Amino acid sequence: MPSKSVRAMSAIERRHHSLSARLFHAVLILSLILCLVAIVFGFGLYTKAVKQQYTEKAGDLARTVSVMVDSEAVDACTSRARDIFNGLPEALRGQQDSEEYRAAFAELDDETFRQVCGVLEEIRAANGLASVYIGTPDAKEEEFLVVFGASGNLDGMVPGRHFLMEEKYTDAFQTLTETLQPLADTLQPLATYIPALIVRTDAGYVCTGSVPVTTASGKTAGNVVVSISMDAVVARGRAFLREYCLLMVPVMVLLTWLVVRRQKKMVVRPIRRLTKVAEEYIRSKISGVEEGKHFSDLHIRTGDEIEELSLIMADMETDIHSYVDDITAVTAEKERIGTELNVASQIQEGVLPSIFPAFPDRPEFDIYAAMHPAKEVGGDFYDFFLVDDDHLAMVMADVSGKGVPAALFMMASKILINNYAAMDGTSPARILEMVNHSVCLNNPAEMFVTVWLGILELSTGRIRAANAGHEYPALRKAGGGFELLNDPHGLVVGGMDGTRYKEYEIRLEPGDALFLYTDGVTEATNAAEEAFGSDRLLEALNLEPGSAEAETELEVVKREIDRFAGEAPQFDDITMLCLRYLGEDMKRMTIKAAVENLDRVLAFVDEQLEAAGCPMKTQMQIDVAVEEIFVNIAHYAYEPGSGNAVIGIKVDGDPMTARITFADSGIPYDPTAAEDPDVTLPAEERDVGGLGVYMVKKSMDEMHYEYKDGQNILTIAKKI
Repeated sequence: MPSKSVRAMSAIERRHHSLSARLFHAVLILSLILCLVAIVFGFGLYTKAVKQQYTEKAGDLARTVSVMVDSEAVDACTSRARDIFNGLPEALRGQQDSEEYRAAFAELDDETFRQVCGVLEEIRAANGLASVYIGTPDAKEEEFLVVFGASGNLDGMVPGRHFLMEEKYTDAFQTLTETLQPLADTLQPLATYIPALIVRTDAGYVCTGSVPVTTASGKTAGNVVVSISMDAVVARGRAFLREYCLLMVPVMVLLTWLVVRRQKKMVVRPIRRLTKVAEEYIRSKISGVEEGKHFSDLHIRTGDEIEELSLIMADMETDIHSYVDDITAVTAEKERIGTELNVASQIQEGVLPSIFPAFPDRPEFDIYAAMHPAKEVGGDFYDFFLVDDDHLAMVMADVSGKGVPAALFMMASKILINNYAAMDGTSPARILEMVNHSVCLNNPAEMFVTVWLGILELSTGRIRAANAGHEYPALRKAGGGFELLNDPHGLVVGGMDGTRYKEYEIRLEPGDALFLYTDGVTEATNAAEEAFGSDRLLEALNLEPGSAEAETELEVVKREIDRFAGEAPQFDDITMLCLRYLGEDMKRMTIKAAVENLDRVLAFVDEQLEAAGCPMKTQMQIDVAVEEIFVNIAHYAYEPGSGNAVIGIKVDGDPMTARITFADSGIPYDPTAAEDPDVTLPAEERDVGGLGVYMVKKSMDEMHYEYKDGQNILTIAKKI
């Protein structure tokens, strides 16, 4: 068949490759083989019968001659002829047709000789033989010497005629020796007796039979050789072969036609009907137009496998209708589920921080993260958020399982961690304990999540962290390479209620980096089922240790994982987070907003101003402004309660400027929006309040306010 579909084949190609054509060729070849076998077998029987008839006839005639001739006269004459022949010169022996040679045997022509020749001629003429002669082989049985002869051409059988015995005669002698072995004791060497056989000579085909002539004493006087012309028989055999072939050809054609016609009716036509109906069925499926039951209406009744096939096809058609309906419903359901998974994936991506740099206004750190789920939705998650102005929370977690259940559990876990971090943003261990308690209260699926939670104090670089069965983080100190941090592990979140977690600290200096990941990184496998492992992870992280961009580590690790895995599929979510701590120039102090802490605040500010070489007059102006702002926070920000204030100071720039920030989480209040008091009026006529803020505005070069992330943030600046 050509390498294309049946529908793409032309009519000629389909006819050429049809079952009918192949069946015709097969039957024709089979008929031809049967015809050849019949011809060979029939002609072989005919030839065998003819050969047997003529070889028996030649042998019988040879025996008749041996009985009718005078054996004693033959013996005497053959002995004299052999003596004459042996006495001739070698050169003369080769001149059988010369007068001299014939004259040497003339003395044999006597009454006895003529009498024997007469008997031979009488038998030859009566039986239509080609020749009859009596002769004797030489001592070496290589040459036969004719003594008596009778032939249509008497010159050919004159006394003294001799010829070499052919190889086919010597082979025949061996056969005769084996069959007449019991006579070996009374006869001369059996190789001198020529059996009857048919050979092709220069004069045509002849059947030759030979028997010995023996005397009364058992002596072999010579050999009688009878030759029957087979030309007429061969001609009749060829005519028989032609007639037989002419008879077999129409028989072969008729047989082929009958078999092919029968097979077309029983095989080809039913299959064609099946093929046609199958094409109609396919067209109806493609067009979407159903036209009843195709195969059930065939009614093929061949009583064999073809009928069984048609019944199976009818059942298949019924099943396909049912399958198509089921597949349509399943496909619609899969599309619905796929759409929902796509939406779920978008929702999941939406709840994870994905805009980088995440905090462009915070020069203290760079942080980047990425998640590559193994399915539409994943169970890994990362998170980072500012607990307050000086604390950054970082989360890396891996939920047990994959797919939608893991994604749902991941969402719940993330929300719980965020909520409890907002309640207590200083103790990761306490946060994990509260999350674990909430998860264990209602966890019918008995799922769990491994969590690494750390809270970085931006002003100092101190990280307080707790590990709930998660992977070891990788830490790089400035100027060094990444190394795994063998931190203390607790039980996974959701494993057992009441679990306590151990908290530990990590100290970061400017230039240090922290890399967090899930087990999808280290357990990524290649086609040989080898895991990526921690060693390869560290090698990947240290390929570009001097990179100025934190995202470089994520890109390098993912590239190395992909190169290692090759064509192997991803079986687990791959989630990574990298933090690079840069530190900050602004020094910060977090202190309770109370008047009794004013001295500590002024001491903190003066320390930084003196270190920067601030003049005393300018320092005193700044101290007055700091005192006014801090006392106002202490009195009014948290009234009637209390809270903390964060004071930050940074001295830099050209010209050098002292920039001081005050942050509190109290009642929102913008002091810059207050109307300035009229200082031209006498004190008793002015409104109470507002003078301190007015003095700050006048003494400072800059003053601005913003309310951000639930905090009042007031910034003042003074050139020094």
